Amino acid sequence: MMKIEYLIRHLASLILLGPLMVFSQEKAMNANRIDNDSIKFEIIMVSSNLLALPPSPRQYLVYIEFSDEQLRELASFKPNYWYKLLEDTKTDWATNLILYSLHQKDAFLIKENDQFEWRLLEKRSDIGYWKSYLRNH
Repeated sequence: MMKIEYLIRHLASLILLGPLMVFSQEKAMNANRIDNDSIKFEIIMVSSNLLALPPSPRQYLVYIEFSDEQLRELASFKPNYWYKLLEDTKTDWATNLILYSLHQKDAFLIKENDQFEWRLLEKRSDIGYWKSYLRNH
């Protein structure tokens, strides 16, 4: 899916789009497996008009370009499989980014961290969030 389609699909609820800022990681994603060393993603800052009622604050979204086949495969993952990927040090970072992207979770803290800082500062919190979220959705 192209980036513009992603933005339209995920941001259609915003009345006015503000400036976009992109933070990139220059790594190619392996289409066949989830891997911390090969994930390619961008963090896009979206801000809307703060004069709108109610005002919408800025949000950071993880953008990963997925093929339709990859989306179908990811949609088939059961919560226990996601948990396993989040606990594996070879897939934890990439899995977290994919979940942020798929579920449009605000990635404010991720934009400040690489995978090593994330493991030290945010991993336990994110895993707790995803376990609760995936169990209830």
